[in-house]
Amino acid sequence: MKKKWNIPPGMKDVLPGEARKRRRLVNELMDTFASYGYEEVGTSSLEFYDVVERDGMDAAEVFKLIDREGQILALRPDVTTPIARMVASRLRDRRLPFRLSYTGSTFRYETVQVGRQREFTQVGVELIGSDDLMADLEVLLLAIESVERTGIKEFKIGIGEINITQGFLNEMLVDEELVEEARELVISKNFVGLEALLLEHADAEKAQIFLKLVRKNGGAEILEEIEGYSEGIEYQAAMAGLKELAKVVREYGYEDRIFFDFSILRSFSYYTGIVFEGYAEGIGHPICGGGRYDGLLGMFGFEAPAVGFAMGVERVMIARNVKDDPEKKDVLILGDDYTQIVKKARELRAEGKRVEIDLTSADLAEAAAYMEEKGIERLFVMENDNDGE
Repeated sequence: MKKKWNIPPGMKDVLPGEARKRRRLVNELMDTFASYGYEEVGTSSLEFYDVVERDGMDAAEVFKLIDREGQILALRPDVTTPIARMVASRLRDRRLPFRLSYTGSTFRYETVQVGRQREFTQVGVELIGSDDLMADLEVLLLAIESVERTGIKEFKIGIGEINITQGFLNEMLVDEELVEEARELVISKNFVGLEALLLEHADAEKAQIFLKLVRKNGGAEILEEIEGYSEGIEYQAAMAGLKELAKVVREYGYEDRIFFDFSILRSFSYYTGIVFEGYAEGIGHPICGGGRYDGLLGMFGFEAPAVGFAMGVERVMIARNVKDDPEKKDVLILGDDYTQIVKKARELRAEGKRVEIDLTSADLAEAAAYMEEKGIERLFVMENDNDGE
C-alpha cells in the first residue's frame, strides 16, 4: 500500500492545468497594473516579526519561526507591510510618488474553508506618496478594471471610510480598548453585541445613530442621508471626499459596480481613510480589498501617505470558474533519427507552436490516446528522411 504524503492544513499543491490558468491570470493582472504605470517589485516571504506586527493583525494568525540566533521571524501575512518596510529602507531617496505592483504568497493561520486557506497568492498595487483624492480614485478604478479583466461578470465593490465609521466611534467612546472592541464587533457584523456595548458605554442617542450608520449600505444616495449623523470635522471632510469620488465613478461609467457600506473596516489596523472590498457571486469572502494607509510608512521612519489594494488569486479562480482550456500542441513521434526529431521540433517552436516529443508511444493508436488526453491536435510522424501529418 502506497503511503499517503500529506501537506499541512490550509496549504495546497497546484497541479498542471490549474497552474497554467493561475499563471495566465496573474500575468493578465500584472499587465493591467503596468498599463497604469506600476512597476513590479518583490519582497521576502520571511520577515522579522517586529516588521509584520505593525499591521495590527492578530498575533495568533501569524506563522512565527525562531532562527539560530533566537530572533523571532514570521511568514508575511500580507505584502503591504513588507513593501512599506522596503520603501522606507531602500527607496526613500527617490522621487515620489511610487507606483509599485507585486505578486507572491502570503500566510495566515486561519480556519480552513472554501476560499480561505493558510497559504494564498496575492497580486496588488501600492501608490505611495500622494494623499490626493485622485490617488484613491486611481486605485479604486484599477481594482474595478482588474476584476473585470479576470472575466468575473457579477461583482460589486463595497466602499467604507475609516474617518466616518471609526471616527464616529472615537467620538462616542473615550476608552481606546472599548473603541477597539467595538471595531471588532463591526468587522464581524455582530450588531447585537455592538448594540449592547454601545448602550452600556455611550450616549444612547448617538449609539442608535451609529447602529443605523453601520447597518446601512447602498448607492451614492445614502451619502446625503448620513451626512448629518455627525458634525465632526474629520467626518464631514471624509463625507465630502466620498461624494466627489461617487461623482467621478458615476461619470466614468462604474456607478453600478460600487456601493457604500460603513461596516467595512478591514482587519488590518493601519487603514486611515477610504477602504473597500470586492464581492463576487459564488464565494463568501472578498476577492479583493484595500484602502488608504497614511501612517504605516511612518512606523518605519519614512512619513508618506499611501493607498493600495490586493486581490486573492485563488478566490478569483473560484469565483470565475473558468473551465480548463489547454493550449494545443503538436507532437513528434520518436523514430530512428533523433537529429531529425529535435530539428523538426525546433522548427515548429520557431513558428510559435508548442511541441512535445513523444517518448512512450509504441504505435499510432497509443499516440492518438495520448493526444486526446493532453489536448494535442496535430501529429507529426518522422519516417526515414521524411515527415508526415
